[in-house]
Order: sequence, then C-alpha cells, then structure tokens
Amino acid sequence: MGMKKLFSFLVAISVLLSGLFTPPKVSAEEIGPGYSFFYTKSKLFQVKVTRAKKVRYTFEYVRSAKGKEIQEGAQGGGKTKNGTYLKNIYAGTQSSKYFIPHNVLRGKLSVYATDVNNDLDSHIYTFVIKKNKMVITAEE
Repeated sequence: MGMKKLFSFLVAISVLLSGLFTPPKVSAEEIGPGYSFFYTKSKLFQVKVTRAKKVRYTFEYVRSAKGKEIQEGAQGGGKTKNGTYLKNIYAGTQSSKYFIPHNVLRGKLSVYATDVNNDLDSHIYTFVIKKNKMVITAEE
C-alpha cells in the first residue's frame, strides 16, 4: 500500500472512530435543576435554584437562647424568573422596626423544584454553623 493510500485509510478510520467517542450534547432540559445554598455575613441563608419552573422549600433549624435549644422553621417558594429562583431566608425575629438574628446552631434545608419538563426534583442540605460559617455536613 502506498503512502497516500495508507494516509487516506488512516484519516477515514479516524473520522469514523471520532463519531463513536464524541460525547452526546445534553440540553438543559436533560440536566435538571441546579441548586446552591449560602450563608451570608448578614446572617441570611440564600437559596438559589436554576433551570426550574417552580420551587418550594422547608427550612428547619435549631437555635440557642438562654442556654436552651429551640427548634424553628420556615416554608416558602414560588415561580422562577427566567428559570432562576433566588430567596434570602432570615433566621431571626423581626417586627416592623427591629430585626434580631437567631443564634443558629444547625439545620436542614429541603428544596423541591419542578423542572422545565414538569418533573419534580429535590435537594436536601444538612448543615452546622461553626464560627459564623456554614458547614454543609450532608447533601442528598
């Protein structure tokens, strides 16, 4: 076999094989919702969900007050804007004039999202607060 024929043969084989090893393209509809959870310096818990139509959440936490541990919680949710849901959750007591943050020790955030295909998806964060920083101890 001449060099030109050998080269042509190798190019043809590489073109055929490259189609076998190219990963398929995945659309956002196939990926599902994306989740993130933050604790800010102003003691707000921030939930962000992308690639979703609707979101609902349950936020449960344990706080300390006068040497006792007290359980607290909040629920919420709503429709997304351009596929993104962003919510700041305040862990504290508030009146029309005052905001008193709770001393959060640990908790759990459960987030449920309806994706663009109307499938229900969920993500659960378990966390502790150490030295004013959130440490996520488990994710499901």
